[in-house]
Amino acid sequence: MMRILDRHILRSVTLPIFFCAYTLILLFLMGDVFDHLSDMLRNQTPIIIALKYYALLIPFAYSQTISWAVFLGMIYLFTTFTQYNELIAMKAAGRHIVSIAKPLIFLGFCISIITFVINDRVVPPTFHAAEDIKMRYIEQESEHNKPAQVVTSLSALTADKQYFVRELAVDAGKANGIVVHFLNENHAITKRLVAQKGTWQNGVWRLFDVSAYEIGNDKKIIGEPAFYIERDFPSLSLSPKDLATIGTPSLIQSVKDTKEIAARLRENGISDRSEQVDIQEKIASPWMNFFIIILILPFLGRSSVRRSMVIAIILSLCALFGYHVLLALCLALGKKGLLHPILSAWAAHIIVGGTALFYLDKANQ
Repeated sequence: MMRILDRHILRSVTLPIFFCAYTLILLFLMGDVFDHLSDMLRNQTPIIIALKYYALLIPFAYSQTISWAVFLGMIYLFTTFTQYNELIAMKAAGRHIVSIAKPLIFLGFCISIITFVINDRVVPPTFHAAEDIKMRYIEQESEHNKPAQVVTSLSALTADKQYFVRELAVDAGKANGIVVHFLNENHAITKRLVAQKGTWQNGVWRLFDVSAYEIGNDKKIIGEPAFYIERDFPSLSLSPKDLATIGTPSLIQSVKDTKEIAARLRENGISDRSEQVDIQEKIASPWMNFFIIILILPFLGRSSVRRSMVIAIILSLCALFGYHVLLALCLALGKKGLLHPILSAWAAHIIVGGTALFYLDKANQ
């Protein structure tokens, strides 16, 4: 049974985290409003449509801001404890910092689980619907005003084709790592097209280093594969803009979708290293909320006076910045093939968590 002090700590931190998450989501949405306000006015976007767009954007905004909400909530909690000398009282009563941190660690675990579910199940469909509204009602003909768009690990499905693209430069009309499945009325694969790269020229995709396979009902190759150094494919009617519009980029794909893309690329002789890193990142990234709590405990849990709390907050910010840099570095090394995908996604969390736990005992002083 949870003790009174643990419940007090949970109540003291849950509301600040909720308030910070609400504020950061609101700021995120307000930033998007300012970005698209001129487009909305020019295209006379109905208010109901705009409200629906921003409602659909909330899960994505949550996924992008929750780790900062956790960080700010922890700062508020320990600042309050220091202001009213609660932390000193807990330690004087014989409570070890690990004992004090148990409800916080439990909360971080719960937030990480919730964040993973939202990222994997809620964000992909809602973000895709929001993008559809943005393209149809908000931006419309203002696409030329956007900066160059590059989409990675893109998947797109039409009535008769399924596209997988490693990297798509929308404005330049160039793509790398292309796999196209031709589908029959039962959505069974009848033909597979694999190309190392392609360019969109005069309304037609020109593909390079192409392999084409006819697929039978037993999913086996029929006859000999055809190979082309360079060839136009008029049957591929989706433009780069169309692919980017109906496709799902890696940022908002579920783990299952990314695994499917990786399998398709691997089956067709294209390296899936980047996708494997993305899969592990999608699993590991929600746990940043958990590790942020562990990271800043040695700094905030040690403070007993206001002046030292200011120093602790500054050090926590520096540690969080280093955490992000280390994470980005590990992911980059993973995509370069210098680290195993699992290690590239989890190494920063393990290093940060292990280091914080090593110094956690000093917070009792």
